[in-house]
Amino acid sequence: MINPLNLYKYLPYLLRKRFNKKYIIIESDDWGMSQITSDRGIEFLKKKYGKDKFTRWTTDALETCEDLHLLFDVLNKYKSSFIKPPVITANFITHNIDYNAGSSLSFVPLSNFLNNSLRELYNKGIKEGILCPQLHGYCHFNVLELNKYFMSKEGKELFNHGILTGKNTIKGYSNMFQSEFSQYHSTIMNNFDLSVNEFQNFFHYKPISLIPPHFILDEKLLPMLIEHGILAIQASSRLVNSNNKRYRKIFFKSNQGILWIPRNARLDPHPDYNYYSDQCISAISKAFADRIPAIIDFHRVNISGRFNSQYRDKSLDELDKVLNKVKNKWPDTIFITTPELIQLCQTTII
Repeated sequence: MINPLNLYKYLPYLLRKRFNKKYIIIESDDWGMSQITSDRGIEFLKKKYGKDKFTRWTTDALETCEDLHLLFDVLNKYKSSFIKPPVITANFITHNIDYNAGSSLSFVPLSNFLNNSLRELYNKGIKEGILCPQLHGYCHFNVLELNKYFMSKEGKELFNHGILTGKNTIKGYSNMFQSEFSQYHSTIMNNFDLSVNEFQNFFHYKPISLIPPHFILDEKLLPMLIEHGILAIQASSRLVNSNNKRYRKIFFKSNQGILWIPRNARLDPHPDYNYYSDQCISAISKAFADRIPAIIDFHRVNISGRFNSQYRDKSLDELDKVLNKVKNKWPDTIFITTPELIQLCQTTII
């Protein structure tokens, strides 16, 4: 029974929209982001801080063609098991640090950064209905703080190793550049405009949902998001404002002109997190019992295998286990994308 004194805390749970069917959405962040660029950079971080200080982000790199082929193989394995195939909502960063411009900090857009093979695989996944790009942001980091760091001696040293944000991946330093949307500033607003335009240029449609990097969003930026056609914010259950205060919104409903979509399940078998298939299935079961969609947090880093193939292979094995258990336990499950969930939330019969 809910304590009346905690009623405000539980209002988003009590008032949220209910669904008549079983839906699963898999949301995956950081696509298109090139954080660690070389073995040389990783070796430098190992000597400077020690391997025991590494996090999963220290070996995170841009997804490779091999990563995508292996992911697509797992998803396609269940293509005929459900009404619709399992699909990844892939949230993209649109600009990466330009390591060829050494005099000042600048960024290169996806259209000038990615090779044709990766582009073709994105298009293949979209065409087959197993990949749905949405927006994550411009460069993931607070560019004002990142630029200050770039001008420092330490920043220059890391930049020269192709790992300007490398220290940010080390235990104890993860808050250095958080977050892209944590500050109401003209630079952030201009970058968001560039980001939306680059997304449309690259994928030939506009994004309608956003997941703020590091789950931080300055509330004063909401009108900007709405003005650019953003209809919903992902992972609102984990979202905090610039003062680190948790947002309290009614999930799956519009408030302040935007839909608030939570995440209520997670899959990440890294030893620092230990979210395995059993925990994910338990969370899905709870969501279905509450008559709401199960929305799984499955980060791109989970399948980024360029510098950590064991982590990727374990993650894909756990994803396969989740899909197999869903097939056997809830064969009537419907896998949908975040844009499709938004559409459902805007209808009266769901």
